[in-house]
Amino acid sequence: MKKALVTGVILAVAVALAVPAMAVDWSAAGQMYVRTAMYRNVMNMPFAVGSDGIDDTGSWVDQRGRLMLTARASKELYGVWYIEVDSTRWGEAAGDRNTAGTWTADRAAFEVKGLYIDFMVPQTPLDLRVGIQGHVVRSHIMWFNDGAGVTGRVKYENFNVTGGWAKVDEGQTAAANNANRDWVDDDEDIYYVDGAVSLNGWKLGGFGIYDDAQQANAAGDADHKYWIGAYADGKAGNFGFVLDAIYSGGALKRRAETVANPDVDYGGYGLYGKVTYAMDAWTLGGGMEYFTGQDQDPTKTDEDKSFQEITGSEANSGSTAVINGSCWGTGVCGTTIGIADPRMQGYWLARLFADYQAAPWLKLRGQVAYVGDTTNEGNTWGTALDATKTSGLQDDDDVGWEFDLGAEIQIYKNLVYNIAFGYLVAGDALDVVDAAGANTSIDDPWVLVTALGYTF
Repeated sequence: MKKALVTGVILAVAVALAVPAMAVDWSAAGQMYVRTAMYRNVMNMPFAVGSDGIDDTGSWVDQRGRLMLTARASKELYGVWYIEVDSTRWGEAAGDRNTAGTWTADRAAFEVKGLYIDFMVPQTPLDLRVGIQGHVVRSHIMWFNDGAGVTGRVKYENFNVTGGWAKVDEGQTAAANNANRDWVDDDEDIYYVDGAVSLNGWKLGGFGIYDDAQQANAAGDADHKYWIGAYADGKAGNFGFVLDAIYSGGALKRRAETVANPDVDYGGYGLYGKVTYAMDAWTLGGGMEYFTGQDQDPTKTDEDKSFQEITGSEANSGSTAVINGSCWGTGVCGTTIGIADPRMQGYWLARLFADYQAAPWLKLRGQVAYVGDTTNEGNTWGTALDATKTSGLQDDDDVGWEFDLGAEIQIYKNLVYNIAFGYLVAGDALDVVDAAGANTSIDDPWVLVTALGYTF
């Protein structure tokens, strides 16, 4: 009996070794950075009445690491594990997510950024990606989210189209004792399609996104939002162009509509443009952004003209400035620095900038920008009062002039150090209410930010 068992085991092992294993090629890519910031009147907007931190100087150090592991079976099939570790502040209180900088470390700070299978459907031009992934539509202005879903890509000659479905919520907005009710229509889903054609150095495209939230709040209201956009990216000689126009519409449907609590119709829009000119070691350019703001008039509760944002979207125009943004001059993005990050509504901006490649290892950068306020009967960030207004709020257009300077230092091929300084000459739209209830102007906001980034 024992002899037969041993023989069987030997034969099983021999058969297993004789079957060719599917070869899988593993690869890794990622990023690590450590960032510092020192600032005044930047991080804590919009200010609450008499809020702590007005005109004070703050500072912090944060850190992030990302690792993407790819298991590729063939050019038609691969899988991805994408993880992240964060420290929102070095020296932060003990916890798990985003607290790797806690003293003594040893945090359970790993986060899943992606976990998906990517494959080509046999005998078709369709690539499918199934699982937790990045959903992207014009990430500099419209949408970027990590989340579960299914996306597809088709490319034919000079035309390509991407579309998909993202699962935002599976009934989690229900009361705690009724959560995970899979049989109830109380979910939130996003559906989208983005198509573009490439012609003579230009990419011309358009997209549509629909966010269907069946139970958007505790009252059970349904929120149906959509976005329609058109864009163009291209080059003409030494000139480069990026142009976007987006309309955001839809409606918030009340479960129990009343005169005092009516349905709300959305109707905002956003515009973005950038032009660059490359000349030897110089890159010169200009840009503009415009995002409609909310109307604070209390008689207009049935409409919202502000540019709407997709739930949890990380898309922002943060590359455009230091204060009115988050990423300009730092080389990496992720943690809020600026007063307009990630709020893509209620302001407009016009800017001129210049980058100079002073040496193979050194790039110098400069920029001047004017920022205006587009919120009606109130201000986007300021909280000052005006009894003559229907809303009771001060309504100003001037956020201020911003001046930015920066440098990018290439220490090694994969190691870059960025430093940037931004100063905003504050306008009336940033006035606040102090602890005594009086309107007051804040000190001019400024921020000095650095980032040491290693990519591999």
